[in-house]
Amino acid sequence: MHKVLRVLLAVVGGFLLLLGMASLCMAITRRDLAVGGIVVGLFFGVPGILMLRVAERGYLRAPRVSQKEHVEKPEEGVKRKELLYIERIRKLDEKMPEQPVIVLLDPDEDVKLRGHAYMFYWKNYPYNRREEYTRMESYPRVYLTSKRIIVEKEDWHYSIPLEGITSVKVLEKSTPVPGLEIEFRPSRRHTKLCSCVIEIPDVRQWREEIARWRAERLKKLERARKKSIVVVDFSSIRDYLARGGVVLYTVKCPNCGAPLELPERGKKTKCKHCGATVYAEDVFRKLSELL
Repeated sequence: MHKVLRVLLAVVGGFLLLLGMASLCMAITRRDLAVGGIVVGLFFGVPGILMLRVAERGYLRAPRVSQKEHVEKPEEGVKRKELLYIERIRKLDEKMPEQPVIVLLDPDEDVKLRGHAYMFYWKNYPYNRREEYTRMESYPRVYLTSKRIIVEKEDWHYSIPLEGITSVKVLEKSTPVPGLEIEFRPSRRHTKLCSCVIEIPDVRQWREEIARWRAERLKKLERARKKSIVVVDFSSIRDYLARGGVVLYTVKCPNCGAPLELPERGKKTKCKHCGATVYAEDVFRKLSELL
């Protein structure tokens, strides 16, 4: 519609300009019509020139929308902010080191996932019960390793052990970037659960990777715990005493106190006097306390 108006203005303006020029030419050729020709030429020529000017420059703008229609919806503004923050995070990720700068990794520890977060803050600070939001950091580096989650900046860092994590939730309503709420125990001596929020892009991928490597970490610790269990029998007790230079003469029955003969091997024996069953683990534990 806007283009049609410009074309019509150009046609009408050109027609009026021709009429004005014809009137001026008549005023020049016939002196008796000079005054009238000049007046008529200006009357038609000036509007024609203005119309052509408007049609050429496009001074006719599209109809303005009312200010109320220009008001941005809240969800649109949040979405645009989220895209801007995510774009900035992506640029920071391009220059991000492959390993943590402040925290030293263990020899058997490697990085599984890394990226910058928009914000990191505590919902329940582990070392201060009075303040809820004690520490807040913007654009920290976040590393997921085979043992822990490392959050660090130039002058600050914190590590969350994978085996201490109890739950990981996705906060969809967190703005402008979705967040991960992590509940965990910082160490074995902490009985109270702590929680923090990491606002980071691709939160679902982070949640899946954290759950995956947490399960791997628990399996590894369980295998190490099983390997550390010592199987105690009477032959291992004799070897233990021999390495320590101790000669065992008599062992008394814990039930009746009568002398107890220890067999060469096996995990349990019976007292000949009272018939009580004596286990090798109990004998080993008692000897360890005495030695």
